[in-house]
Amino acid sequence: MLPHHEESRFVTGERVMESRARSIAKTASWRILATMDTFLISWVITGSLKFAGGIASLEVFTKLALYYGHERAWSRVLWGREGEKRPAAPVRLAQSVTQ
Repeated sequence: MLPHHEESRFVTGERVMESRARSIAKTASWRILATMDTFLISWVITGSLKFAGGIASLEVFTKLALYYGHERAWSRVLWGREGEKRPAAPVRLAQSVTQ
């Protein structure tokens, strides 16, 4: 079990977000799968293992950065999340005292 500060989810106010470590792990696992796909497609199209390897090697680095940024941006979007708690509207002290 991970220490409390390294858990894969944390709460900021009422908002549940993914940790950076979780985003990095998801990025790496996706990148392995996607690079194998790029390599195979490149090999089929070019017929060359050398070209396919070159394309897949370059693509690894560019898409790691792009995916990580994309994943972090989407972790901040509440749209489409089910069961997500949303912060309640602030209540003015004057209103609550008079009611």
